[in-house]
Amino acid sequence: LALHVSTLDSFRRARYRVFWLLHIALVPTLFVLLLLHYDWDGLLGRCAVPLALLGYDKYVRWRRTFRAARWKLTAIKMLGRSTARLDLEARPSPLSFNGHADAPAPEGPVCEWLYLAVPVLGRFEAHPFSVCNMDLGKQNAVGSASGHVTLYVKASPGPRDTWTKRLVRLAASRPDQLLEDSVLVDAPHGGLHLAFSLEKYDTALVFACGIGITALLPALRYLAEHPGRIPNTSFIWAVRDRDLVHEFAPALEAFSKNPKITVHVFVTCTVPEDELEEMRQAVGMEVLCRAMERPDLNALVQAALQGQEQHEPGMGSDEKDALSIVRPSLVAGLVCGPQEATHAFQDAIVHCESASTCKVHIHEETFSF
Repeated sequence: LALHVSTLDSFRRARYRVFWLLHIALVPTLFVLLLLHYDWDGLLGRCAVPLALLGYDKYVRWRRTFRAARWKLTAIKMLGRSTARLDLEARPSPLSFNGHADAPAPEGPVCEWLYLAVPVLGRFEAHPFSVCNMDLGKQNAVGSASGHVTLYVKASPGPRDTWTKRLVRLAASRPDQLLEDSVLVDAPHGGLHLAFSLEKYDTALVFACGIGITALLPALRYLAEHPGRIPNTSFIWAVRDRDLVHEFAPALEAFSKNPKITVHVFVTCTVPEDELEEMRQAVGMEVLCRAMERPDLNALVQAALQGQEQHEPGMGSDEKDALSIVRPSLVAGLVCGPQEATHAFQDAIVHCESASTCKVHIHEETFSF
């Protein structure tokens, strides 16, 4: 029962470390108890087929990761002391994102992630990272013809010497050592978990905290570049690291040029006035950039939904009321951040949903250090 509950998507995303520890502890215990309480021959006969399928699946994944999906680090860029940007490219021949040259590139805002193993830090230790190809004009967020992928690695805070700390430290002190060796990629994983594609919604509310912007940038870029109808989109970013603001400023400026996308940046730390002005110039005048302020999610969500009601052209109030009875307004909520922040965003959306006629679908990604 504990194994089943911990594998549920909501539990696994919110408490991934608990899910991992439970499986490490309980799966071997389960097999030992089965061997003690059942006949060995009968048990092995029943388990032979699923164990063979599991072994085959692990073998295929191992073969793809350690043989077919070898990638090279082409560039490393440090953002302050705790974050590193890694540019990866498939070698020797151009591959699509899933490691096969003939596989079609995915369409739309995939919001995928991959497992990255760096042999110099441990060949069999892999960690998940969001794919963040933010360059405008590319074919897709991932899976471009060149097999190029961009990742951002943030060192976890605290006293423990974690894998991400060692990677960032190595990227800062000895980048040549990383660039000389291949890295191992297991992908793709995840995706955008919404009932419909983004362009089907009337409003999109996107909220990211800090490094969580990397998971949602492909979706924002998809909306900014979409040639057809897109929802009225509000992107809210609460960030403490000023280096991240400068890094993503070109992308934010490009998004804000789309008249249907509104960008709010809340820098929650103290920023000198001259640097704040520099940030505002970098992200563009269309971006609402504030310093030493946390976002009021209830007010921002309510304003976005009210803006949707005001953007229905050529409709009187009676027509809008009649339409809302036939089809409530569809709202897509995308959020990536710590658990406390994702819960606050969900509470704000649910509060506005209960007070209006909209129908909300939420895509949530939670991280913790």
